[in-house]
Amino acid sequence: MTENSGGSFLLSLGFWLALLSVIALAISGPGSRLGLWNFRFGFTLMRYSAMLGLVAALICIVILFVSLRSGFSSLAVLAIAGIVIGLFTFGNLALIAINSKHIPRINDITTDIKNPPQFAALLQFRKNAPVPSMYPGPDTAANQLQAYPGIKPFVSGLSTGDAFDRALKTGVKMGWKILDSNMADGHIEATDTTFWYGFKDDIVIRIMPTKTGSIVDMRSTSRVGKSDFGTNAKRILKFMKLMAESH
Repeated sequence: MTENSGGSFLLSLGFWLALLSVIALAISGPGSRLGLWNFRFGFTLMRYSAMLGLVAALICIVILFVSLRSGFSSLAVLAIAGIVIGLFTFGNLALIAINSKHIPRINDITTDIKNPPQFAALLQFRKNAPVPSMYPGPDTAANQLQAYPGIKPFVSGLSTGDAFDRALKTGVKMGWKILDSNMADGHIEATDTTFWYGFKDDIVIRIMPTKTGSIVDMRSTSRVGKSDFGTNAKRILKFMKLMAESH
């Protein structure tokens, strides 16, 4: 086998491994969302995609170095493509791992850690969920305060009725599936489905009167897993921002 043919074989191997890695990454989440496999298998696919991507990138880097030194410029473009694809899939998991170091392993976030809003209508959907419906308690509250100090209720001069209407419209705007809404009780329950893996996160909103208007508290929690990677906190922050911006 000549040096050129050997380089072409290794380049083909690296490039196809890179393609395989990005395909594995691309189907890891949607397959779970569509119910083709459990989310844990989806996570496994994502990890394997990262490993394949790294191996592919290393092979292509070697071939690129050799081709540039030996004048095999025809291999360089494909090698660069393999490097980019491989590093993309590896970088995806690496970025998640880096970000997760700054995110506490909690999955129940609320604007009122002392008296969190409670689920009622959603209890039937959560009865077999690994994550309990009851708020976890002081440890979760302490971790939340440290990681997400910006989680606050929406306090305004709106009447409870107007605040309820605004909260309900905001939930619909965010794409939630509203499962219960009771203006008299100031109570809204909904479910939000995450984009990639299709996780079902549950939401409960409580509207109460104050001396000058109303206060809107919110709780968002996962049904599975130990960490939500910050998803529930982001959801609450986005909801409160939209509430403040609404007219």
